[in-house]
Amino acid sequence: MINIDDLRIKQAEFEGTRQEFKKELVKLEEKRQKFLKLFSKEKLSNLKIENYALQKGEAESKNSFCYWLENELKELGNIHGATARKFGIYFGVSKSEPDSYKWRVTSRFGGSKEEAFNNIKSAIISLLNSAENNNIQDIRKNSLSNLFKGKILSTYFPDKFLNIFDDKHLEYFLDKLDLVYDDSDDEISKREILINFKNKDKIMSKWKIYEFSEFLYDSFGRPSKKEEAPQE
Repeated sequence: MINIDDLRIKQAEFEGTRQEFKKELVKLEEKRQKFLKLFSKEKLSNLKIENYALQKGEAESKNSFCYWLENELKELGNIHGATARKFGIYFGVSKSEPDSYKWRVTSRFGGSKEEAFNNIKSAIISLLNSAENNNIQDIRKNSLSNLFKGKILSTYFPDKFLNIFDDKHLEYFLDKLDLVYDDSDDEISKREILINFKNKDKIMSKWKIYEFSEFLYDSFGRPSKKEEAPQE
């Protein structure tokens, strides 16, 4: 584990940034609350595909569930860099058909857009129920992509789930903190190790999880681009 003196130095160096970030968090929390009103768990079962999926242009997409998570709430966890396939369904083109816009479906959710969308909604609602019940195994089994799953969890439950989703980033911070993990550990386990480390520290235990992730990036930077792998 990282030397406690080195950790305290980094925490002290971060304190000024943390105070400024806390001010920014007030605005970001307002946006998160707006998202929760638009897409509360109770409303998700009646969500229409047009209010869920990314579409042809920003004007058509900007009020959608996926657009909010990827763009409007980007500062609360970045899921850019992966294709729109991570959402399970979207209206767009493929490399093989660059001029053909149509509904694109990730095959594991179904063959038609209707079937896929119903399965995706069910998976999102199931994920939120699992999180409420602290059922990590059901979260792990959930069919949503890992990147998307992580962003949903940290957005709806910011006091429970870390808002870092890329596996390479998680491993990078675990290594920087000298925290032990196994090669077989998935992203969920790695996030838990980091959260446990935060909560056991007398200083960081008082921070919000958003502050902790900001501390990690501020103190240690991020892995180089060549270390990052594209995710779904």
